[in-house]
Amino acid sequence: MVAYQESVPARRLMLLLLVLFPVLYVTHLGVQELRSQEALLASIATDVGAGGNPLTTTVHGEQVPAFPVYPWLIRVCSAFQRPNEWTIRLPAALAVLGLATLAGLAARNAGGRVAGFVAASMVLTSVAFLREGVVAGEDTLFALFLGAAWLAWFWFGRERQTWWLAWLISLVAVLLATFTSGIHAVVCFYLPLLFVRRPLRRWQRFFSVGHLVAIALASAVIIYWHQSVPNQTLLPWSTLVLRAVPEDTGSYVAHLMSFPFKSVVLILPWVFLCWPGFCLAYRPLEKNPVFCHYLRTILVSLFVASWVLPRNSPRVLIPLICPLAILTGLHYEILVRRYYLDLQRLIRVVTHATLALAGLGILAGVLHLTGVIDLSGWNAATTPRVLALLLITATVSDWVRRHSARYPVWAMLLLSFSMLCLFERAVYPPWQAWLGSNRRLQANVLRAEVPDGVTIYKTVNRLVVGVCFYLRHPVRQVSDLDLELPDDEATVYVLGGEKPPILPTRSWRACSKRVELRLHSSPFAVWLPGGRCLVRVMAVPDPPTENEREGTLCMYRGDLR
Repeated sequence: MVAYQESVPARRLMLLLLVLFPVLYVTHLGVQELRSQEALLASIATDVGAGGNPLTTTVHGEQVPAFPVYPWLIRVCSAFQRPNEWTIRLPAALAVLGLATLAGLAARNAGGRVAGFVAASMVLTSVAFLREGVVAGEDTLFALFLGAAWLAWFWFGRERQTWWLAWLISLVAVLLATFTSGIHAVVCFYLPLLFVRRPLRRWQRFFSVGHLVAIALASAVIIYWHQSVPNQTLLPWSTLVLRAVPEDTGSYVAHLMSFPFKSVVLILPWVFLCWPGFCLAYRPLEKNPVFCHYLRTILVSLFVASWVLPRNSPRVLIPLICPLAILTGLHYEILVRRYYLDLQRLIRVVTHATLALAGLGILAGVLHLTGVIDLSGWNAATTPRVLALLLITATVSDWVRRHSARYPVWAMLLLSFSMLCLFERAVYPPWQAWLGSNRRLQANVLRAEVPDGVTIYKTVNRLVVGVCFYLRHPVRQVSDLDLELPDDEATVYVLGGEKPPILPTRSWRACSKRVELRLHSSPFAVWLPGGRCLVRVMAVPDPPTENEREGTLCMYRGDLR
C-alpha cells in the first residue's frame, strides 16, 4: 500500500485563512453586550492619559490596578473617540490574527508551506482563541507578545547567530507582555530557557554583554513604570495563583486530577493532531530537531509549572498554543502519511455532526418565524442573519463531506472545524445577547431624564461599571459629595442606591425608576400558551447574587437650594 503524500498547497489557499478570520471573529464582535471586565477595560480606555501619565489606569477618575497596553489599543481602534462593543473587542481579535501569522511563518520557515498552513489553521480554530478572541481581554495579546519573544530568541540567536539582537528583540516583546498582563511574563520567558539542551543552552549567553544590556534596559523601564504610577501592582492576577497549597488538600488533589483534562479543551478539535510532536518514534523523522526540542521544552516546562500551582486556571496555558501549533504543523506530514484514513473519518464525523446541528438550528429558526416557537423580546432583525449563517454552515459542511478526498486533508480539516465553529458563532452570541441585555436596558431607564453631555457622579460600587458604560455620559466616582461635587453647577445628577444622597445644600429627587442590579437572566419556557404557539420562551432575571443583593440603582437630580 502506497502512503498518502500531501500536495504542496498553492499560495492562493492563503485566501481561505484570510476569509475565515473575519467570518469567525470580526463579524461577531458587536453582537453581545459587554461583560463587567470588558466594560472595565472600556472605562480605562476612556480615561487613559487623562491625568497626564499614559501609564496610569483609572476608572471614572479612580485609580485601579490594571495594565495599560490593552486600553491604549482600544483607544487607537476607536480613533480616540468613545469606544463601542466592536472597537473594544477588536484588539483581542487582531492579536489572534497576528499570532496565526506568527505561527504560520515560523512553521513555514522550519518545515515548509504545508506546516505553515496547518499551524496558522490551528491557531485560528482552536477553542481557546475562538472563545477569547471575541472578548475584550489581555489573554490573546499576552500570547502574541510571549510567542514573539520565544520565536525571536530562537530565530535571531540560533538561526542567525546574532545573540545580542535575539536578546534585545525578545526582551522588548517580554516588556510589552509585562505591560499587558504582568511581571509573570518574565517567568514564562526564562523558565523554558533553563531546561533546553545543547546547542541552545550555554550559560555564557546569559552573561553576555547583549543580554545584560537588554535586561538592564527592560528592568529600568519596569522600575520607572512602578515608580511613576502610584500603587501600581505587577501581579494582580498571579498573586491569587502563587499561594501555598490550601488547607483542604482534597481540593488540590482534585485540581491535579482535572487540570490536564480541562487543558485539552483549549486545543479542541486539534487535540487529535498534535500528539506526534511528543512521540519518541517520530523524533528521527523531524526536519528541524533543534527547533522541535526547543518548542517541546517550552510546552512541557510551562505546562508542568502551571499544573502544580494550586487553584490555577487552564487559561494560563493560552500562550502555549502558538508553540504547540508550530510543533503540530512540523509533524503534520508524518501524521497524514500514516493516518490518512483516520483523518478522513474525523472529517466525516465533524461534518455530519455540523450538518445535524445546523439542520436543527434552521428548523428552530423556521418555527420561530412561523410563530410556533416564540422568543419574547428577541430581536427580529437577528433571525435572518442567524438563518443565513446556518445555511452557509450546512452548505459548506455538505460540500466538504462529499469532496474531502479530492483536496488536501489540512484544508478539509480546517473547513470542517471552521463550519462547526461558525455554527457556534451563529447561535451562541445572539442567544447570549438575548439573555444578557440587562445592562443596556437598565442604563436606558436611568439616563432617561439626564441631558446629553452632562457628567454623572457615581456613589455606588464598581459592580455597575457595565451599566455606566451604557449610560453614554461622562461618569466620575465620588466618595464625599460635599467636597467633590461642583459648587458652581445649579443641577447635578448622581447615580446612587435606593436612598437619595444626603447633602443639605441641594434638594434631591429621583429622576428615574429604581432598577435592580440583575446582570444575568435564564430562559423560562411556557408550553401551549395559546393559539398556534407551541412554546413561549422568556428571559427571566436570575435571583441576585451575594454581590448584587443590595444593588438597587436610581438616578437622582440635585438642585441648589
